[in-house]
Amino acid sequence: MLGASRLLTDIGAFFRGRAAGDTEGVPAALLADIDASLTKVLDSTDAPEDASNGASNRVSHDGADARLAVTALVGLRRNLFPDAPPALAAQAAAPILQGAST
Repeated sequence: MLGASRLLTDIGAFFRGRAAGDTEGVPAALLADIDASLTKVLDSTDAPEDASNGASNRVSHDGADARLAVTALVGLRRNLFPDAPPALAAQAAAPILQGAST
């Protein structure tokens, strides 16, 4: 799975290219990378606990951190790929985004 560091490096490389006058479109692979990162954040917030030892399988995201990550990733996705079809079912994001209105 793609790590945040690599995703940020790839996004940075794209914008450095733009600043240097590169007029090519956004690499399609970047859309897949953003979607993979978004899926990873969403999956990490609702992973079940391991019943055998009580430990959680979650990546360390609390609700606020997950909402911030989802918001940032969705913002990048919509700005870089405005015509891309939805990546996730609305139900997948609902548990995280419900806390955003409170």
